[in-house]
Amino acid sequence: MKNISATVGLAFLVACGGSSSGGGGGGDGGVYMPPFGQCAGGSAQPPGSNSVCLDGVGDPPSSPPEAVIEHELTTYQGIPAVYIRITLNPAFADNTYGANAVGWPKSHKFNDLVGSDHINIVALDANGDTVFDLDLDYLSQDANAPCGYSSLGVTGGDGKVNLGDPAAILAVTTSMDRNLNERGYCDFTTDSPMTDENCTPDPAAPDWDFRVVYEIWIAQSAFDPIGFGSAFMSQVHASPAKGGTNTVEVTPGDCCIPDVDTQSCDPTPPGDCTTNNDCGDHEFCHDGTCLVIVT
Repeated sequence: MKNISATVGLAFLVACGGSSSGGGGGGDGGVYMPPFGQCAGGSAQPPGSNSVCLDGVGDPPSSPPEAVIEHELTTYQGIPAVYIRITLNPAFADNTYGANAVGWPKSHKFNDLVGSDHINIVALDANGDTVFDLDLDYLSQDANAPCGYSSLGVTGGDGKVNLGDPAAILAVTTSMDRNLNERGYCDFTTDSPMTDENCTPDPAAPDWDFRVVYEIWIAQSAFDPIGFGSAFMSQVHASPAKGGTNTVEVTPGDCCIPDVDTQSCDPTPPGDCTTNNDCGDHEFCHDGTCLVIVT
């Protein structure tokens, strides 16, 4: 498994938009309500149709999701790969800290990101069976990294492979790894760049991504012969988080696009299911919920 902060330069996507049923992504101009996109730093683009929004259990439909999972079939250094990106809502946790922390009721320090931050994600085949159960490290000390810190992926820090073949994990990175090592912002290990609740860029670090983002590339062959289906999380965690709890139970559903006048959302509720026949085209049933199949 490789860390790719200095070798792969994919543009970040707006954290939510489109629909897990295939509508609303790409060029129709629909994006999820801010600050998902504007916190990305640099140029952000709407995601494609393979997006799943993770809503807090009991949250009203108008609430932005706690996190968004995007996935697509691609290649990594010539190897057919599944690319998965997880973006947390900046209202839940973000990359502001030190003297420039924004919206944190208590102090938020750089070392908080280094300490215990990670996510757990499972990757499913197209039958809905779990192929991988992974903990992804957000940021750890790394003497070999240009800035002295990097994501250790699934091989160190808070990262590990709970289920699946570690050799199939091609690469892992995070937004803080990219901020420091790819974009060269090594001076920001005490205070983050200056910003506000609108994620206004700091001229000293205009490409800083204020969102908490995890990225992973997995070899497609690991899902043979069924093929990749989707990715899933049962909870969103940050230590600490901005709100009163560090861990929020979530349920997957369609990503909605806000009404242009009201900026409120009326998404289709997650489809309850018992079999794949209960789901729509290009969806399958997993744990009682219809999830999109990546094609």
